[in-house]
Amino acid sequence: MKISSLAAMLATSVCVVAMATPVQAQTRSYDIAAGGLKPALDAYGRQSGRQVLYRTDDVREARSDGVCGTLDADTALARLLRGTGFTFRVDASGAIAITPGEGEAGSAAADSESADIIVTGTRIRGVDVPAPAITMGREQIRNSGYASVADIFDDLPQNSREMSADASIGTGVSDLALSNAQGAAGISLRGLGAESTLVLLNGHRRAGNVDGRVVDISAIPLAIVDRVEIVTGGRSAIYGSDAVAGVVNLVTRQDFEGMESEFYLGSAAKGGERIGISHTGGFKSDHGGLVLAYDFRRERNFDIVRAELGGPSPFDVSLRRFDARPDSQRHSLYAAGHYRIADAVELYGDALYTTDLKRAVLDYTSPFFDFIQDSRVRSRQYSAVLGAKVDLGGGWRLDVSGNHGAVRNHEDVEDSFGGRNRRTSARLTEASAVVDGALFAIGAHEVKAAFGAEYRNEALTNPTLKADRNIVSAFGELIVPFDIGGGEVEFSLAGRYDRYSDFGSTFNPQAGLVWKPAEGLAIRGAYSRAFRAPPLLTLSQSNQAFLQYAPDPKTGGVKPVLIWLGGNAALRPERATTWSAGFDYSPPSASWLTVSASYFSIDYRHRIDQPIEDTSSVLLDEAFFGSLVNRMPADSDARKVIESALSGDLGASGFINMTDIDFDPATQNLLDVAPGLVLFDNRRANIGSDKVDGVDAKVDLRFGSATDKFAVGADGTYYLNSKRRITPLSPLVDRLNTPGQLVDFRLRGSASWTHGAFALFGYLNYVDDYRDSFASPERRIGSLTTVDLTARIDGDQFGNPGPLRGVSVTFSIDNLFDKKPPLFASSDFGLGYDPANASPLGRYFALQVTKRW
Repeated sequence: MKISSLAAMLATSVCVVAMATPVQAQTRSYDIAAGGLKPALDAYGRQSGRQVLYRTDDVREARSDGVCGTLDADTALARLLRGTGFTFRVDASGAIAITPGEGEAGSAAADSESADIIVTGTRIRGVDVPAPAITMGREQIRNSGYASVADIFDDLPQNSREMSADASIGTGVSDLALSNAQGAAGISLRGLGAESTLVLLNGHRRAGNVDGRVVDISAIPLAIVDRVEIVTGGRSAIYGSDAVAGVVNLVTRQDFEGMESEFYLGSAAKGGERIGISHTGGFKSDHGGLVLAYDFRRERNFDIVRAELGGPSPFDVSLRRFDARPDSQRHSLYAAGHYRIADAVELYGDALYTTDLKRAVLDYTSPFFDFIQDSRVRSRQYSAVLGAKVDLGGGWRLDVSGNHGAVRNHEDVEDSFGGRNRRTSARLTEASAVVDGALFAIGAHEVKAAFGAEYRNEALTNPTLKADRNIVSAFGELIVPFDIGGGEVEFSLAGRYDRYSDFGSTFNPQAGLVWKPAEGLAIRGAYSRAFRAPPLLTLSQSNQAFLQYAPDPKTGGVKPVLIWLGGNAALRPERATTWSAGFDYSPPSASWLTVSASYFSIDYRHRIDQPIEDTSSVLLDEAFFGSLVNRMPADSDARKVIESALSGDLGASGFINMTDIDFDPATQNLLDVAPGLVLFDNRRANIGSDKVDGVDAKVDLRFGSATDKFAVGADGTYYLNSKRRITPLSPLVDRLNTPGQLVDFRLRGSASWTHGAFALFGYLNYVDDYRDSFASPERRIGSLTTVDLTARIDGDQFGNPGPLRGVSVTFSIDNLFDKKPPLFASSDFGLGYDPANASPLGRYFALQVTKRW
């Protein structure tokens, strides 16, 4: 794919637009024509003289019927938002915040003290972030026909889908993906791994699955999600560890009035049927509100062999059954509420409990043995947040909260070698306090700041370890807006200090700039340093030692090599430097057009990795490993390795002698019986590095008449480089366009038509062709283009809806033309496609019926 293809795509924008100086609401004449909601809000800001805050991605596809007449400001805005799916809130200064929400717009206007507009990526209310950002509202999610949170990220060009159930036997994927026996679904922005993307629920952390390392988004029902906010690039100065590739915040439904029931049914031709039922109820009052929801999902397995998606294997492995989607059943309970106990104090909280049972079968033959594995994983995941927002006066607010969550798994596995019964528990407890407000004014602008502190405890228990740690953090953020040359500039600066009880401390700064030289144009740039803390599992897991022979090019024969494996208490944080630059443009003379583009760069160092998987080649590649290879070890060196292996939870099985050397660790020194011994430290270490850069781009066009509304758009990512260095001395390896890794170009196009109660949405998904680097000679893996369709009927839009009042029916077809994923003929397990870059499901039909009571 040539770079010129970039002209066809443009990246998402997140804008906070300030229109005019705040004034008190008053009666005046309004004349705002029907059309796009964004230009309508801009016109309202000019005509009312009020400050209007909104996010471009939220309102991009919405349209307003306009407003005309002599009205007070609140009534005019309520009419402007009627039927758009948005509401508004007013803060003490009179500023207006436009937010997604059900019910008649303007119902929240009386709640003049509760403007809570904090976008993901900052701790300060009412400001923008200079980094590339994406927002998907509830209507946009429904229009796409998605059935789960994971479906959203499967289609996202900025994400890799390697953290999925079928990638657990993938080739070229990360060790984390291969160890995903729990069938968890994770998010891997920029393809840097699910551990390097921070996933939040309502701005708070959740405990991780897969031994505490990955937030499992399959445990979060789509029915409770109000919107998805994504900020790419390092955000450790705001949130701490894991925010290297970006931050994803899943914002749930907080304000809901009435009841809503939903039924979902989906099926592919060869398995993977889904059925879902959910019910949500809530009420609102002048003092607060409460939302309760229950969600049930049942999914049948999707067998790769039945779908005829098996392929050749270089090891002659032949699949007889592999469940790319496990058979699963999930129940979820959700509650959220807020209540103002005094004029200056509002309590809030939310809780989510999910229990699911997954069953998956792997069955294959090989020249060495036949293998069958039947695994059942019962998982209980929960999180609960309780907090208070306190108005301190003078525009300052204190937000204090506590958060506790856990993931408890019971794995029952039967296989050809006997199987296992394993219980794991990952827990997280957190307390935080953040205060934000305006420091002083520079002309018409306010300099704002946020300061805060956090305490967090993380714990992990599995059959071989029990570990925990404490983290204490302090952070600050500053926003300085000013005018220059007729334009407006907003400069941001942030820093965060984190101290871990198990490895030490780290400080990470960030800086950003947003310049608006003309109406409708924003130019932005961001720089940050980010980090990822070593996982508890890797710091604390037991060691192993293997004694084996390895070819030695220096002697022409073989040498005894003592291989040291397992955890490493000396690990340090992974560190990254990220920066981005881009623009958002929506010309006033062409309000139907929005264009955005961003360049991003991530330099990720000290990555925790195992130096080599095939230890038989360690001496052949000795130049890459430096001091990890010790050709002249002392007796004490060898004894230390063997004792660490024998003293761990594995006991005597921690040391395995794979040679013909007669050695008793209890009575002999290894060097006495193995002269010329080489010691190789193959434990996890901070040895790797990644470099990723590319361009995000997005374009949206909206047009129509009083009866018909049209929208066309494209969102894509073009990666320029994705390179990996396994050790500091090894060569830089180009991983771009290889199986299990990023493909240089991904695009998602969209087109929609709305006519009253009827709406039709079409989507085109494109993944570029790439090379099979595991084949000799290399061959190409073909590109993949699929088309999705969604049709909706909204009963409330009929003049006389009758029995269709409150009813919405959505019918969707994913992969309309039933395109098979391109053949990958070098999979170790004979999986005939690359699960990191393609879905196996084929054509998928789904029906969703929603009823508002």
